[in-house]
Amino acid sequence: MDVSIASFMSVCLTLFLLMDPIGNVPVFSSLLHDIPVKRQRYIIVREHIIALFVILLFAFLGEGLLDILKINLHIVNVAGGTILFLIAVKMIFPQEKAAGHTMNEEPFIVPLAIPLISGPAVLAATMVFSKTEHVSVLIISVGIVLTLSLCILMSLPLLKKVLGTKFLQALEKLMGMILVIMAFEMFFDGIKGFFSI
Repeated sequence: MDVSIASFMSVCLTLFLLMDPIGNVPVFSSLLHDIPVKRQRYIIVREHIIALFVILLFAFLGEGLLDILKINLHIVNVAGGTILFLIAVKMIFPQEKAAGHTMNEEPFIVPLAIPLISGPAVLAATMVFSKTEHVSVLIISVGIVLTLSLCILMSLPLLKKVLGTKFLQALEKLMGMILVIMAFEMFFDGIKGFFSI
């Protein structure tokens, strides 16, 4: 299978938009507010490692799961496009995001690794890409996107201070608009593929 720069960039961009690390900044900030900064960094690294294993699990078993469940790829495209659209709408018209936890214990796996970093849309997209892209493209893309997410979330205090909450919210809306376009493309690709069978 040929590996093109265009497909590589497309996978990276899609996963980055779905993972939405910039949109996760205020959520992580709220959830880790009462935890010392040094411990926050440890938690963020740990949760990204957990998310990596979850995403790779779907990358390697995604095709097998589709075959076992006898699910057609075109149907997955339609379902994935629908999920992306719903996620994008929430990004453009956000509700109150994860009002801070009052628990004494630090968050573990849920809700940071799952679903904030490796949410349903990321896992659904990974399953689709496992059928349409070369495995090396998918693994490298996941590594790059998770590294970007890690860098962004590790700089939580600096981002909030430099950019401000309003700017971060505006950026999330812009990313949501781009995701709407990608969602419709995935949806209609699935529809066209289904009726061409």
